[in-house]
Parts: sequence; structure tokens; C-alpha cells
Amino acid sequence: MEKNYGHVNRDESFNILEICCLKIATKLNRGNYTDWKNSDYIYLSAELRKKTKVYISENTLKRIFGKLATSEEYTPQKATRDALALYIGYRDWEEFVKVENTNRKAYQQLPEQATVNSTTNATLENPSKSPKYIYGFIAAFVLLVSFFVFTYISSQEGSSIDVKLVNLHPTGYSPHSAIFKLQNNTGDQLELSNFSMDFDNWRSRYRKWNDSVITFYYEKPGVYYPKLYYKDKIIDTQRVVLNSAGWEVTCKMNHDTTRMYPITQGGIDLFTPPSISLKDVHRAGVDTMRTFFTHFSNVQPFNQSADQLSIEAFIKTSPIRPGVRCSQVDLLLYGEESTHYFVLIKPECISWADYKFSENYKGGRNQNLENFGHDLRDGKKVRLSIINKKVIIYLDDKPIFSTTYEKPIGQLLGIEFMFSGVGEIKDVKLSS
Repeated sequence: MEKNYGHVNRDESFNILEICCLKIATKLNRGNYTDWKNSDYIYLSAELRKKTKVYISENTLKRIFGKLATSEEYTPQKATRDALALYIGYRDWEEFVKVENTNRKAYQQLPEQATVNSTTNATLENPSKSPKYIYGFIAAFVLLVSFFVFTYISSQEGSSIDVKLVNLHPTGYSPHSAIFKLQNNTGDQLELSNFSMDFDNWRSRYRKWNDSVITFYYEKPGVYYPKLYYKDKIIDTQRVVLNSAGWEVTCKMNHDTTRMYPITQGGIDLFTPPSISLKDVHRAGVDTMRTFFTHFSNVQPFNQSADQLSIEAFIKTSPIRPGVRCSQVDLLLYGEESTHYFVLIKPECISWADYKFSENYKGGRNQNLENFGHDLRDGKKVRLSIINKKVIIYLDDKPIFSTTYEKPIGQLLGIEFMFSGVGEIKDVKLSS
């Protein structure tokens, strides 16, 4: 009886799998895969894991490439096929099949008689122009069509799907459970595995959709901008607002994603945030010998544009102590569409500095942010001025940094100061 090595009597799906194998072999550049040895499959397994984060054993790869005999045509699992397609530059197996089928149709639609005549004439006029050269031309044409189709599909996929993110509980107080669902306007059944969520939260950001409803638990007063993804492309966004009763102080510990620790509420007056001590933080259950961050949040509609304002305060950061090596303060403004924020930190720690004004973001890991290196342990007056989307930061009335941005973030919905350790805020002033 004739053995089946995985590449005999294939239907369309197996033809496509073989095309995928050929493309993988070309990319791997280790010769014809029919001549591969065990070491080649081990090497391919390692390359796939490195590029796709999916482990496929060498034996599975041998079945796919027809090296090991199988009792029937071998069809890899979807996750395996997705990893193979991802390795050769596609998002998943579905996209690879779609592009290959389009290429095949483009080839089949070439005028058959014209191809035959041109091949015959070319051969008669010039024997060097044999059919293999014509086939080379056709192959080049198909590759060109493939490129344009792939580019078009990549640009259209996600933007063409009519699915919206619905936020059933957009506002509340902390803690707050937001409930999201998908509004399907396509008329077709959705493949939920193609959708994912970014909750815009430090505790847990990404989650796949397994049902038509998904919930998320927010703990800290603030404004969040959850995003809906379809195949890694943002297709919709919403806003979740957790208002505060005046100023609220919360704390979170570094590398602890389980909870926020409420410290105190009070200071209804914008100008006088509450004052807290290390003992207050410890009484709330925080291990003050470890790294922790305190958040002073005042989230409420301010009837004030976040793109045309001046805010200032006297700020004193934490002394150096266990858990605090890089004494810092972050000033964050929540808008309707996005945020403004910046970090002032000890000069020795500017690698941790960053800023974001609407779409304009820079980080200290790959930018020189020396202008944000300042020691505020003895206290200084900090002022942020935004006029016509031009930003200037002042320290004791001296400008230390300026930049601009393009996209307005709308009305001011909240203000937040964050300290490493325990800090102090006085004399907050907000004006147009």
C-alpha cells in the first residue's frame, strides 16, 4: 500500500498548506525542505517560537512538511496554522488563505489565448524566449498583484467592519464596574476571537472577548479610555469616568496588581488637598518599607478647557527612604479625549521621566529629558501653562520646558498628582 506522507492527493486546503511550506522554506534559507534533516526542523521550531511566541514541535513540523508518514491528510490546528502564517508576514492563516486565493484568481483570469499566442510567437522569433521566461513574467505579475492585494486588505481590514463598543455604565464613583458590549451592525455572526480590549488601566490592560459582554473593575478615581481592537487595529474607543468626592487619596504598591488602597477623602476645596503621613499609609494596609505610590485625585467637571489653562501648586516630594530612591511627582490632567501629564524626578533618575501632551509623547528611556530632572524634596512651585496648544512648564516661575501638540483633548474632567512615597501639595490654583 502506498504511504501517505502528507503531500499526496491534496485538496485546495492542502495546496495552500504546501504553498505556506514553500514560503517558510524560502524565508528560512536552508535549502529545499524535502532534503531537510532533523536539525533543520529543530531550528525552524526555535525560529517560530522566537518570532510568534508559539511552540511547534519538530515532529509536528515534520508532519506538516510531509517528512513523517500519516494515516490521512494531516491538518494542523488553527493556532499552528496561524503561527505559520504569522512567521511569513501575515496576521493569521485566514489572511494568508485570502491573499493566496486572490493571487490564484488573478492568474486564472489572464487571457489564455493571448498567453499561448505570445508564448508561441516569442519562441519562434527568439528561441531564447522559451515558455519558462513567459512563466517567469507571469510569476512576477502574480507577485505584484499579491503585493497590492495584501496592502489593500491590510489597510481596509478593521476600518471596514461595522462593530461598535457600547459602554453601559460610563460614569460612577470608585470602585466602579464598567460593562461593555459589542454592537454588531454587520448582520453577520462575529468571530469573537478576533476582538480584544485595552481597558487603559495599570492593573490589567488586555483581554480577549469570549462573550458579547465584558466587564472591568476600576478602583481609582480618574478618566479611562478603553479601546476595542479588531485583529490588532483600534476600531472604537469609549470613556469611563470615576468621579471623586473632592480630593481622594489612594495608594498602590509596586508590582502589586491586586488592589488600590484608599487612604483618605476630604479637601472639597480645590485649593487645599488633604495632607497625609506615612502612618496614614501604613494604617491603610500598605507595606511602607516597600515601593509604593500615592495618588491625589480630584475628578469632576471643571467647566474649563484642558487646552487653554494654567495650573500651579507648591509641591514637595518624598524624602529618600526605604522604597523611595527616585523621589518624583507626576501631574496629570484628564480631558474628554485624552490626557496631559509630565514627571518631575531626581536628576539621577531621568531615565524614568516622561511626558505626554495629547498625542505628543516622549520617554526618558530613549530621549534626553534632562529638563525634567529636578529635586523637589524641599518643595518648589510648579506651574503648567497651556495656551493655543503650546505648553510651558515653570519651576519657581522660571521656564524649564516647552512643546506643542496638535489634537485638543477637550474639557478638563480631572486633576491628579502622583508621588513615589508620600508627598505634599499646597496652594493649588487653576485658571483659564
